[in-house]
Amino acid sequence: MKIKNISAKNISFGFRKTIDYEKHKTTSGEDEKEEKLSKILSYYLQTPICYNKVNYPIKNEQIEQLQIPNIKIIANNNVRGETLSSKKNRWAIRKIKEYGIENVIDLRDKYTSEKYPLMCLEAGLGYYNFPIDSNEIDDRVIIKNFMPMFDLLNKGRCYISCAQGLHRTDIALALNYVFNPKNNEIPQMYGHLYSDMTLDDVITRINSIYRKMPDEQLRNLGWKCDARSTILERKESLKESFLEDKENFIPAEVITITANENIPHINKKSVS
Repeated sequence: MKIKNISAKNISFGFRKTIDYEKHKTTSGEDEKEEKLSKILSYYLQTPICYNKVNYPIKNEQIEQLQIPNIKIIANNNVRGETLSSKKNRWAIRKIKEYGIENVIDLRDKYTSEKYPLMCLEAGLGYYNFPIDSNEIDDRVIIKNFMPMFDLLNKGRCYISCAQGLHRTDIALALNYVFNPKNNEIPQMYGHLYSDMTLDDVITRINSIYRKMPDEQLRNLGWKCDARSTILERKESLKESFLEDKENFIPAEVITITANENIPHINKKSVS
């Protein structure tokens, strides 16, 4: 399926992020950014969108060996971890594509640079911006993004992250479990376990969205008549699973990568 409605003025991707092509142009027409954007635009006009219909396996072992901070293989051939937009992690963008990832889900709200989306697009990755946090973003904004975000996670092969790949990523995965009727696997709240936090912020966000979620929206997501009771049961299951994990959680090695270096370094750090 080809991408439709793309002009030289704007390259659109995801549901919130748009690259303004015109603002990078110069009067000479030879600006490096213009040439770069032209190549990306040409690529996307001729290439199917990175929205896979078949969930082929990803290369788990190779992905785990990338040593991106907080990287973890999660349900349905998806991967969580620290954002790849930072200088220390950009080397891994093409690697995750090579190892089977097709789309990047960025959960940050106030990230305005076009560099990361451009790098993803240039590597052949789809880029989607679905802002999520514990209390500042309007519930209605999050609810509006549920269907496209759930569809991507259901299809799999996504790299989902906030800044550190910890707390906001936990919230997004919790929402995907509680409100997505096609996802039955309870996610581990790794960020909250690692930081020795309670799950209060996650539950507060779930409760707030539950109260504001229209029944019509639940039906659109694929829920049947017993939706609300099932959602409440899933919320309780999430809490119980978190408490069990908390009793048995053993901190793993924390991976750090020195800025301006391409070689990852392991830094052992205990969690208090």
